[in-house]
Amino acid sequence: MKRNLLFTVLTVILFAVFSNGLLGVKVQANELSVQDVDFIGKLDGEVEASKGRLLESKKSIKPLNVKVLEPSSETDVNLEEAYSYINEKGEDVLVTTVKISQEDRGKSFDILINSETNEYEVTESVSANPSDVSVQAVNTNYFMGATYTTLDPVLVALNRSRHELNWGGNANDAWKISRNATAWAANPSSLGTHWYVNENKYEGHVDGGKYINSSSYHSYYNYDFGSDSQRTDVWHRVNIRGYNDGYAYVTTERGKSGEGSSLLSFKLQTY
Repeated sequence: MKRNLLFTVLTVILFAVFSNGLLGVKVQANELSVQDVDFIGKLDGEVEASKGRLLESKKSIKPLNVKVLEPSSETDVNLEEAYSYINEKGEDVLVTTVKISQEDRGKSFDILINSETNEYEVTESVSANPSDVSVQAVNTNYFMGATYTTLDPVLVALNRSRHELNWGGNANDAWKISRNATAWAANPSSLGTHWYVNENKYEGHVDGGKYINSSSYHSYYNYDFGSDSQRTDVWHRVNIRGYNDGYAYVTTERGKSGEGSSLLSFKLQTY
């Protein structure tokens, strides 16, 4: 009862803040610090993804009813692509892609969406140091890791999806060495809410000649984000396309629905 009352009070306060638009969100975020979040290290309860299908690497087909998002004048980074839509289940879906070099690994990206102007604002920061790239004669081994974390209104981590890709490359070709994918759900979070892993699987990989494409899908749910009788659902798809020159395109796709889902935010961390 006390926990639900606390959440209700926080929700009312944050609805008032969020209703002021993007600027209000930004000011509030600067006043808060992300709590009890390790965006890279292995967490208790983190589970390996199931192998799933090995013949394809899935990225949702871009639907027809999308809202293409343009960069705002305040953004730190222009995304390779950014669009949102409502899927057949009524879920709010956001798809973004960022291009990252080996030297840029360790950067994190907070993406704010202004639904009134259909613009995005990316805040870029460096929060991790990448390991050295291994060079062997004319072949180079590359690595890209990414986590995608769901945060509640006071920036407490609720669930986190990880995807890692090791690949090799030379002037003419790229090849997969290994990959890893995991899911983690806070049970409980520091505010006493309980999240559960629903699906946690690879979606295959593709050898595209000069690139390797790998993806995984992770979904989560909760019954006590506010009312104990209502459910909140979140899913992440993380896709890494590594090229023979070491560049990688990291595409994150997320859907959210149910109680309080409009208050959730998401953070991409590379390493």
